[in-house]
Amino acid sequence: MRIDLRRTDTITEDFIKLQEELKNDHDIEKFAPYMTSSYQVKNADGSWNSMNIETGDFSLFPLTFLEGRAPEREGEIALSFANAAKDGLNKKVGDEVTVRTGGKEQMLTVTGIYQDITNGGKTAKAHSSLGVNEEAVLWYIVSLDLAEGVNIQEKMDYYQNAYSSAQVNDIEEYTQQTLGNIIDQLGIVVIGGISIAMIIAVLITALFLRMLLSKDMSQIAIMRSVGITLKQIRHQYMAGTLMVLLLGITIGVLASDFLGEWLVSLAMSTMGAARIEFVQVLWQTWLLCPLALLIAVGFTIYVSCRVAVKGDLSVVLRG
Repeated sequence: MRIDLRRTDTITEDFIKLQEELKNDHDIEKFAPYMTSSYQVKNADGSWNSMNIETGDFSLFPLTFLEGRAPEREGEIALSFANAAKDGLNKKVGDEVTVRTGGKEQMLTVTGIYQDITNGGKTAKAHSSLGVNEEAVLWYIVSLDLAEGVNIQEKMDYYQNAYSSAQVNDIEEYTQQTLGNIIDQLGIVVIGGISIAMIIAVLITALFLRMLLSKDMSQIAIMRSVGITLKQIRHQYMAGTLMVLLLGITIGVLASDFLGEWLVSLAMSTMGAARIEFVQVLWQTWLLCPLALLIAVGFTIYVSCRVAVKGDLSVVLRG
């Protein structure tokens, strides 16, 4: 579960009160408070820019890092991929970042790089020793796990009513709110891509067979004249074309396994997500999609061969 406290006149008081209540709530298994403030950070060219830095204990709800680890000690910071990139701070694990807080400059060592698409992908996470920039507090967040058997919805309703300015969500709901638009857009892209691929496959198959059958018309006529049936001729062309299709499907699925994640990660890296991992549903990858393509192309082959092969045999032989 996640509780967000956005900026209000009583945000700090509400945050302190919430932590005290969570400590005394036996339904809470564990919780971790996080504070996000805006800090001045020194760029590679010596200029200063504002950056949202989240401070807290990142060991209770650990992140998955592309490189390195979470900040665990004083003077440590982790950067998002977009912030660490060349068009950002241009930092790697082990480099130092200069942060201005309380009128003083602090040198923080980069311990890790993670991917994040929130806030334009440019975020950072620092050890709580950095302190809170009271003049530029943006929001407070509390992540928590409930004890086994506790009703999540009832607990969410309780804290939502107790803190009217808070936004209380379970993790699935928060994920949907954060990534819902991207997921919906990717779904449309996938459906559109499948539809276009099917149409292209059908058109190319129909055109290829039309050309092939036109070229082989004399050979087909000879086969018919020696007693080979139309059905046998159709099966011959269908078998050859479907073998090529099966080979293409196999190569395509293997290519998507090895290159798909890399290509999508390359496209999504501009949004801060540098490593995308596909969750494969084997029956869809190796059965449903290939079967749909086989049926569509197989029907196209059948219709194309049926039309072309049933020509007037006498006309072809006279030609």
